[in-house]
Order: sequence, then structure tokens, then C-alpha cells
Amino acid sequence: MAQTEKLITPAYIFDFLKRKRHRILFTAIISFCVLFLICLLALLLLPSDRVFSQKIRIQLNSTNNGGTITYPSGKTFNQLDIISPAVLKQVYTDQNLASVIPFDKFQNLFSVVSYSRKLALLDADFDQKLAKRNLSVVDLNRLEASYNKQLAALDKSTYRINMEPSIHLTNEKSVQILAAIPQTWMTLYRQMEGDKLPQTDFDTNFEKKLRNELQTSRLIALDRATYYNDQLLKLCGTLQPLLGNRNISLASGEYLSDLVESLQCIRKYQLDLLRQMILTSSNLRSDLDLYFIKSQIQYLEQELTSRRAQYDSIGKSLSIVQAPSRSAAAAKADGGPQQISLDSTVFTQIADLVRSDASNETRRKLADLNVTIGQDIARLQARLQYYQQMLGDLERSRNTPGNVELFNQEFVKMVNNLIATSAKISSFKQLLTKDYLSNLEFYSPTSQVSLLKARLVSPLKLIVFTFGIWVLFNLLLIAIDFARDFYTGRDDNSPQEA
Repeated sequence: MAQTEKLITPAYIFDFLKRKRHRILFTAIISFCVLFLICLLALLLLPSDRVFSQKIRIQLNSTNNGGTITYPSGKTFNQLDIISPAVLKQVYTDQNLASVIPFDKFQNLFSVVSYSRKLALLDADFDQKLAKRNLSVVDLNRLEASYNKQLAALDKSTYRINMEPSIHLTNEKSVQILAAIPQTWMTLYRQMEGDKLPQTDFDTNFEKKLRNELQTSRLIALDRATYYNDQLLKLCGTLQPLLGNRNISLASGEYLSDLVESLQCIRKYQLDLLRQMILTSSNLRSDLDLYFIKSQIQYLEQELTSRRAQYDSIGKSLSIVQAPSRSAAAAKADGGPQQISLDSTVFTQIADLVRSDASNETRRKLADLNVTIGQDIARLQARLQYYQQMLGDLERSRNTPGNVELFNQEFVKMVNNLIATSAKISSFKQLLTKDYLSNLEFYSPTSQVSLLKARLVSPLKLIVFTFGIWVLFNLLLIAIDFARDFYTGRDDNSPQEA
């Protein structure tokens, strides 16, 4: 019987798949199970990066449309402040980690990164645009300018604090440490970088100094007490803006205005009275009084001479930079229209505008300084007149004896009142400071501490790769089986040709 030539036809292929379907399906199932186990084992055995993370939102003031974040003191915020050595050292001490892990290794576990989902999208879009061919220099500059503009508009107030796991620390301890870091940063930095609370030169040991000076010169002791009283009034003046519209009082029920009134009464009814007693009573004065008053007058005259020289110098500088005629810069300051002729002098006109703007800024600074020095001159003149009047009263006074015992009694009362008022002002300052710091929030958490795992090989990529191998492996087995069937003939179960 003649053997017919076999051809690969669709009918033959379908016949082959029909006859081998059980074997193909069995092989596919077995190979899928094996590769699935291998993929699962690879996911378990392949190394991965593990990190504890917490997201926080900074609540500090921002300038330049959110571009720069600053502390209440004006210092620029740096994200590394959150994990500064001072903060980590405090956390290290509070968590009692000295016997668990060295501090050098501990501080290397942390990092802070700016977190923004829109930033990743912006970077991907920018990279996609840069991948285009035939980009000119103008196109690159335009793309970069657009990228920088969008980057500046992004929210930069959200940050993520990361902590690498350590074999020395349990997961629960790592969560506690990471949660304590932003709170510790706020506690430390709101004391260092909060609004600079007013201070005073008030000497807590001034009572002893006044009593010692009283033995030498009553007038000098009284002048020092007046200086302390003025310092307390100045302190109350600086506390008033921090108080705002809040009604904060001491436990005794006294408000800040009550303390100011107490100081004014001490000045009016005690200090001025004691000074007049000294000026009109010869036995209450000492040989140092005249020298003291004249030395104060000489000092104030020297200060006045210096300030007036500065005032005149600034006035001359103002007259130099003052524009002689109405310019474009003046029109701009007045809200008037600016016109530039587009002719050959256009660059000269632009240069004049730039110089005019610089002159305006210089004039503004000089005018502010002129006002400040003028206020200093007025203050010095008032003090000079005070001592000159005191000198005149001293020279015109008669040799009338005074009551030394009465003076000493009134002086002790004045000192006691001044001490009591000073203690109340200090308590009020502490109360205001505590209230200010308790209401000063630097951040708010936006998520709980979580453990993030970042594998070196993406699970999705590994699954796609494994599926591709499984498909290729089964196609290869089918091709081998098909070739064997084609060249060797059908197996024993297939019908034989006659």
C-alpha cells in the first residue's frame, strides 16, 4: 500500500489538539502549580526594604506663597530640624535607650523627606516631555520654567519621618520612638524659636543694692529705684501685644492694667515725693548728689550730640537721594501712569526706572531710620531736662533740715511696694508665656505610624514574568509533542491507515 505524504493543515492541528487535550491540560496545571510555588517562594526569600513611617503636616507660617516656612521667631524652617541631634538625644534619653543601642547607631536610623503625591506626577510628566525628540534650547527653557513654576506651587507642608528597623528595637518600641520625635521637636523648638518673649534688666537682688546705696547717697538710691520702676513699665508695655484681647489675670484677680497702674502710683506718690524731700532737705543730701547729677547731664549731652549728628547726616543723605523732579518712579508711587517711548532711548529709560526704584527703597530706609533717631533725641532731651531741673532745684534749695526717720520709713514702703509689684509682673509674665507656648502648635499628624515594605523586585513584575515563562514553557511542550506526532505518526490509540 502506497504511503501518502502528510501535510500540516488546520484540520490536522485541530485533530492533534483534540487528541492531546487531556495531556496538554494536565501539563499546564502541573506547570502552573510548580511555577506558582516558585513565585511565592521568591517573594518570601527576596530581600525587601522595611521602614517605619509617619506623615505630619507643618502648621508654621509660610512666606512667598508657601515657598518658605518660618518659625515664629523668623528663622527659616529646615526639615532636618525634626531629627536634629538635640531632638534625637532627648528622645533617646526619654525612652531609656542607653542600654539598648548606642546613640551613634540610633541617630542614623532616621530621615525626613518631603511628601507630595503631585510631585511624583509632576516629575513623571516632566520626564515624558523631555523624552521628546528635536527639542530646541527655547523649548527646554520653557519646559524648565513651567516645571519650576508648578514645583513652587506645590504644597511643601507635608513631610514623612522614616525610621529603619533595628535588631536592637522591637516593632512596638520603634513605633513609640517615631511617634515621640515630632512631639519632642515641637517641645524643644517652640521654646527656642517661638516669639522672643520680652525680657527685663530687673535685678532680683536690687533691694540689697538700694539699701547699700542708701547709706552712701539717698538721691542715687532713689534714681536707681526709678530706673527699676521704668524697666517694669517697659516690660508691661511689651507684654500688652502678646496679651491681645485675652482676659488673663493672676490668682489674686489682678490684670496687666492693674499692675501698670500700681507702678504709676509708685512713681507719682512715692518716688517723686521722696525726690522732693531730698532736694528740699539739706540733711538728706550727700556730697555725691551734685556730682551724680552733673555726670548724668554730661552723659546725656554727649548722647544728644551724637544723635543729632546722625540725624543731620541722615537728613543730608535724604536730600541727596531725593528726586529733583517728578520722575517715572514718583508717578508709580502715586499710582499715575508710566509711559516709555519706544525709540532709541528705550534702554536709557529702563535704566532710569531701575535707578528710581532703588532710590525709593533707599529713601524709605533712611526715613525710617530718621524717625527712630528722632524719637531717641526726644527721649534724651526729656531726661536731660529732668536732671537739669533737678540740678536747678538743688542749687536753689535752702539749708532746711528734713525728717530722716520719715524718709527712711517712706523709702522702705516704696521698696516693698516695688518688690511686690515686680513679683506680680514676673508671675504674670510666666502665666502669659505658659499660655502662649501651650497654644503654639508646630505640626499635626496626618497618619499613624505604619510599617512600609518596599521589595527590590515588584510583585506585579514577578507575576507577569512568571506567567510569561509558564506560557512559553507550555507552548514549547506542545510544539515538541506536535513535532513528534507529525514525524513519527499517530500513537497506538489513533486509527491505522489501511
